[in-house]
Amino acid sequence: MTDAIHKISDFRASVFDANVARTERFEIEINFPPGINNTEADRVVSIMCEECNIPGIANSMKPHRINNWTFYRNTNMDYMGTEAVFTFIERQEWDIRSRIEQWLSWNVNPITKEVKFPNDTEGQIAIHTLDMEDKVTANWYLYGATPKIINIQPLANNSPGVVRTTVTFSFNRWSSGVITSVPGSGAGVEIP
Repeated sequence: MTDAIHKISDFRASVFDANVARTERFEIEINFPPGINNTEADRVVSIMCEECNIPGIANSMKPHRINNWTFYRNTNMDYMGTEAVFTFIERQEWDIRSRIEQWLSWNVNPITKEVKFPNDTEGQIAIHTLDMEDKVTANWYLYGATPKIINIQPLANNSPGVVRTTVTFSFNRWSSGVITSVPGSGAGVEIP
C-alpha cells in the first residue's frame, strides 16, 4: 500500500498557516450612474450590504471526433448569467431602498415610461474580499450594472426582525484580478 500524497497534517498546516477566505469578510462599492448625484448615501448603501454574489464563468465545449475517440475542445468563454443578487440591511429611514428606487426611476420614468440611454443609466459595482485585518485580498468588478428588481419585502407583526432589501442587478460583463482582458480579443487587452 502506498502513502497518500497529501496528509491531514498538510491540510491543517495549509488552513491554519495561510488562513482561508471567509464568506463574511467582504465589502462592496457601488458607483451610481453619472446622472444621479453621488452622495454620502451611496457609501451607506455599500456599507449595509449583507450578502452578495461573485459571478461565475464557464468554458463552452464542443465534441471533436477523431476516429472512434471523442475529445472535448474549448469553443468559447461564457459568463454564467448577467445578474447578481445583493441583500442590504435596511435602516429605519429606508434610505437603502430609496436610493435603489431613485436609480430605477432614473432609468425609466415611472410616469411617462420614457427610457434613458444605457450609458446614462449604468454604474459599476466592485466586490472586494477581505482578510481578518481588513486588507483587500481579491477584487471583482461588474460593468454596466443597473438594478433590475427590488424583491418584495414582507413585514409582519408576528415575526420581529431586521428588514432586508434584496436587489437583483444586471450587468454587461465582469473582470477580476485574474480575468482582465476581453475574452477572444488577444492577450493584454485591458477592459476600459
